Amino acid sequence: MAKHPETRCPICQHPSAGDPACPVCGWQLFSDDYLLLPDAEAQAQSRRLDQARRQWQQALARFQQGEFGADETALPTLRTHLEQLGFQPGSAFEAYARSHHPSPFGGTAFLAVQVQNLPTGQEAHLTLNGFPLGATQEGYLALRGLRAGRFRLEATTPTHTAATTLELREGQVLRVELPLRPARTRLRILSHIGGLTVRLGDRTCPAPCELEVETGVHTVVLERKGWSLPYRVEARRGEEVELEVIRLDPPALAWVGEGHTGAVTSVAFSPDGRWVASGSGDGTVRLWEAASGRCRWVGEGHTDWVRSVAFSSDGRWVASGSDDATVRVWEVSSGRCAWVGEEHTEPVTSVAFSPDGRWVASGSRDRTVRLWEAASGRCMWMGKGHRWGVISVAFSPDGRWMASGSDDGTVRLWEAASGRCVWVGKGHRWGVTSVAFSPDGRWVASGSDDGTVRLWEAASGRCMWMGKGHRWGVTSVAFSPDGRWVASGSWDGTVRVWEVGRIEIAVRAYPAPEGEAREREGHPLSL
Repeated sequence: MAKHPETRCPICQHPSAGDPACPVCGWQLFSDDYLLLPDAEAQAQSRRLDQARRQWQQALARFQQGEFGADETALPTLRTHLEQLGFQPGSAFEAYARSHHPSPFGGTAFLAVQVQNLPTGQEAHLTLNGFPLGATQEGYLALRGLRAGRFRLEATTPTHTAATTLELREGQVLRVELPLRPARTRLRILSHIGGLTVRLGDRTCPAPCELEVETGVHTVVLERKGWSLPYRVEARRGEEVELEVIRLDPPALAWVGEGHTGAVTSVAFSPDGRWVASGSGDGTVRLWEAASGRCRWVGEGHTDWVRSVAFSSDGRWVASGSDDATVRVWEVSSGRCAWVGEEHTEPVTSVAFSPDGRWVASGSRDRTVRLWEAASGRCMWMGKGHRWGVISVAFSPDGRWMASGSDDGTVRLWEAASGRCVWVGKGHRWGVTSVAFSPDGRWVASGSDDGTVRLWEAASGRCMWMGKGHRWGVTSVAFSPDGRWVASGSWDGTVRVWEVGRIEIAVRAYPAPEGEAREREGHPLSL
């Protein structure tokens, strides 16, 4: 969008960007032609400007002193007076005049305002003919000493608005109810790519498109090539929002590995990216060549389903959790079991090594998370949090954070040192079966029984995209070391490797109805 240098009207000082005339007083703004005037004409123009400025200031002073009235009728009276002086008030005149309206106080009327439908946690700001009256979080405001006249009463919050016109008489006691309603604004979706469909609620349209929306948070679903991205956009009162989709590449399938005789319940990349380990309901662990999908060996050990496998940071060890309620650590080169942890009281659903390899975390259907010493198998502490069984745990690359997924359908981020829950991610329709951090720690991937894979922003807990592919529920997800790939296992008996979609979206908010665009904090987003 081309930007115009800001020009202030020499009469009323109202800012204007590129307008030939002031939208408040109608004065013809400065142009290059002014420089071409002969000296005599330029001096005459300067005198006319000085006279017009004095007339405007005198009229405004009379207006503020209440000479044109203290109620709603003062505005048209001021407009008529200015037109008689030769001004041509424009589209922004009313808002300008209201901001300079005389105080409604100085009389004997009493007004009690009851603001209805006030959103929780918001504050309603009230004005009378544009004059600030005060704010309330309780929804009630009492005003004494008001003048008689006709007034416009307005209440606004960040997302809602209400207005009414009322008559006040001297000595009157008046009670007014103001039902707030969501303000409405416009949401524009621009696209640099073809084949993009936009869905918002029950409305569907091809991009680019423009939609009228209520203020608040909306989930805009962007669909392309069978892939959907739910994207949250906040529409604020007094702004028009523009969502620009610059790039949206869906995942691509690399290979499918077959061999397990039962459902694949867990997958993990080795630190060097050469291998993928998988655990299965057939009680075995398999090692796959990541480049080709060829199975290198099959390991046996647990007495029940293997629910989770994880590599240590040096690639020498694999931890596994099983329905037999134990945690086991295996030597990769030989398949030897180094130790068995038996503290959990119900099936162990997930295991994870800390980045430094010193600790093993485990989650269980007993709703707890445990931390084990990797060298000895000693249990260090037990943490509680989820309402239902913990299905998956994962460390962040720096070891400070731990993500967990649960049958309660949520993803949680925990501070590893204290066990404090930082955020709760909601969106999956069924239980979350697997979570994994990206190598840079910016993203958390989750797989669910609802058959989808989701990507979350680790810093905020915001869901960035949702991908579909498996015919049945997704049981496990894992990032490749370079962050380009996500492996997933499913009840459909397949292992899938996905290319992480590249996302670049810019969100801009415009003051409505006019003004320059500004980019919201945190955008544009590039993945």
